[in-house]
Amino acid sequence: MGLFNQSTEKKREKEIRREAKEISKELAALGMDKRVAKEYLEVFQELLIDACLQKDCYVYSKQQMAECRLLIDTLLPDIAKKEANEVCSQLKQLVVLLQDIYHECTIRRDDLDFASTYAYIKKSAQEYDGSDRLMLQSELENLLHVVEETLEWEAPDFCALACFCKYGNRSDLAEIENRQRNDMILRFYREQFWDGFEKELEGCGEKEHVTGWIKEKLEQREDV
Repeated sequence: MGLFNQSTEKKREKEIRREAKEISKELAALGMDKRVAKEYLEVFQELLIDACLQKDCYVYSKQQMAECRLLIDTLLPDIAKKEANEVCSQLKQLVVLLQDIYHECTIRRDDLDFASTYAYIKKSAQEYDGSDRLMLQSELENLLHVVEETLEWEAPDFCALACFCKYGNRSDLAEIENRQRNDMILRFYREQFWDGFEKELEGCGEKEHVTGWIKEKLEQREDV
């Protein structure tokens, strides 16, 4: 997503690693076992770095979907009246948006139905001549339904998603209803990592401080 964004990501990663070391020292000073604090923060800094990247990609995916919805809304109503070259031009714009739309918790790369629709639209962008207008219209309506439905989905807990992608079975994220998926990854995260860390944080009175730090890092970029 560009050299500027890569630079921003590197800067953020460096900040998280530096601040994690500082927090680890603070936790030890406040009574948490030094080794325990170090181990938790070493794991968590990697999860938080990945969580920020997951959120960036999720936000970008939904931005692409919102643009797809607008484009389809302008294309569909008068498609029968439009010249074939005009339709092809708009379909090419749609293809560009669709090629970067993927995310683990929106439209997945292993979604075969979406892959079929994408392939059809990509082909139509090059070959549409008006003869298969009804088929194209049906595919666009189906795509619009998927996009509109997905835009309404609740975002996951990004630290939980990062944890599941790192330590769980990524294939389990497929073919599952959005709320169930969010619940599943949050349960996994709590059981595998957060519950133990939270207990240690509560023991030295630093839960609010650390959760505030996490929230700050995840909210550095604007949501959709």
